[in-house]
Amino acid sequence: MSGKGMRAATITVFGSGSPELSAADCELAHRLGAELARRGFTLCNGGYGGTMEEAARGAREAGGRVVGVTLRRVAFRPNPWLDEVFPQPDLPARIMGLLDRGDGYIVLGGGTGTLAEIGLLLELQNKGFMPRRPVVFLGRFWRPLLELLSDEPLLRELAPFQPVEGIEMLGPLACTDSPEAAVRYLAVNLGQSPGEAP
Repeated sequence: MSGKGMRAATITVFGSGSPELSAADCELAHRLGAELARRGFTLCNGGYGGTMEEAARGAREAGGRVVGVTLRRVAFRPNPWLDEVFPQPDLPARIMGLLDRGDGYIVLGGGTGTLAEIGLLLELQNKGFMPRRPVVFLGRFWRPLLELLSDEPLLRELAPFQPVEGIEMLGPLACTDSPEAAVRYLAVNLGQSPGEAP
């Protein structure tokens, strides 16, 4: 949670590490990182390239703090925008590190790695193995997947979170095309005033 006398809330952002991203994907991630920083959130992500790097760069350039949860034995290096790095021994530990650090989550488009991350996130919430935390799907990339999962108990729940303008709720999951709406939704539901950074 954010607020005076408490640590800044951390938002874990899931996204692609691919170097072959569109300018629109990069710009969306950069805007998201900057908006999270302006609201006083710490950004946590996988720490490598692609939209992970763009979100980290946006946050750091806006004065925010960025944490990367990486892998110990890989050929590529973490991106240069991280304030702190937490290397993990394997992929399952890395995914759990990303989940455990998040007070809330934002999901960008991605590939099989992002699919593994959100699959575990949704399963743990669906089966009640982790507390309900706000989850935002930013952009349209995963909407077909959410439609396929519409009969899952999780997506049939009443949302325990307060909706805000620009957000569409699918059960307890939020969807939007706007980084600003995504971060405003998280601010409201994590106890931060929607009009002020902490």
